[in-house]
Amino acid sequence: MFKDGLRRAQSTDSLGTSGSLQSKALGYNNKAKSAGNLDESDFGPLVGADSVSENFDTASLGSLQMPSGFMLTKDQEKAIKAMTPEQEETASLLSSVTQGVESAYVSPSGYRLVSETEWNLLQKEVKKLQVMLRQANDQLEKTTKDKQELEDYMKQSAEDSSNQISLLMAKCQKSENFLSELQQAFSQAKRSVQEQMAVLTQSREQVSEELVRLQKDNESLQGKHSLHVSLQQAEDFILPEAAEELRELILKYREDIISVRTAADHLEEKLKAEILFLKEQIQAEQYLKENIEETLQLEIENCKEEIASISSLKAELERIKVEKEQASLEQLVFEEKNKAQRLQTELDVSEQVQRDFVKLSQTLQLWLGTLSAYKK
Repeated sequence: MFKDGLRRAQSTDSLGTSGSLQSKALGYNNKAKSAGNLDESDFGPLVGADSVSENFDTASLGSLQMPSGFMLTKDQEKAIKAMTPEQEETASLLSSVTQGVESAYVSPSGYRLVSETEWNLLQKEVKKLQVMLRQANDQLEKTTKDKQELEDYMKQSAEDSSNQISLLMAKCQKSENFLSELQQAFSQAKRSVQEQMAVLTQSREQVSEELVRLQKDNESLQGKHSLHVSLQQAEDFILPEAAEELRELILKYREDIISVRTAADHLEEKLKAEILFLKEQIQAEQYLKENIEETLQLEIENCKEEIASISSLKAELERIKVEKEQASLEQLVFEEKNKAQRLQTELDVSEQVQRDFVKLSQTLQLWLGTLSAYKK
């Protein structure tokens, strides 16, 4: 910053040459040059205004080594040490330029000088923001851990629920298979009963037909007997007069009567046996029918109970499934809400931290720019 205020100051080396010093000391009436007429040989290297104020010291002239055998008087030494009006003017000009530059210094655009107290406050703010950032990171890690634990718990719960549902589905499938088997057994038993009922009905019809036939045979026999009686009455029966012929006729009729009675007894026994057999068969069939009906009724009741149990189990399964789905959806909605709230909170914290860091970065850049400019 102060390079613009550099001036060429007279070097002590220009005063150290014996020839020029002697010529000036011996009174070469050379007129001192003005500031505008100074040439390159009368000045040393370029230095700043602060260097001039520090190095341009008239006391340093006393340390000059004079050539051997040459001594200056006090007046000459005083004259040498004293500044010429041009030198005083140059020093005054350099001092005024330095003060003007220092007083005219303005902070660069976007920067400002800060005091030690403000700098300490900025440092504290940085530490505070770092602590907030660490806390936000810890909170984020904790939230992530909680989320992972919740996901693991939900996964385990879903697996347990899936296993329970699988068991219930297996039970339901088993019950449905059992119901299907019962229905098949019921259908088979029903067909068997229907077949047996058909056989019994057919046997009953046969027995009825046999009874009708026997009745007809009986009526036919009775009709034939009446017919024979009427025929015998209608015939001109001539009783034999001879005892031997009468005896033979009686024996013949007796044999006929015995034959007819024997046939009638045999037929009666046969009919009784058939009637008894048919009655026993009808009773057995009736008993079998009642047993089958009772068995079928029990099976029907069991099937109804199984159907009711399966229906209740199916309804319970549907209810559990619906409740599980509803609970899962509610849990999912709750998790999504919590996740949205956490994300919103994290976003707000991140935005706030980002804004604070931007402000801090701008402040630090301003301070560093100011410090760099001040150092220059």
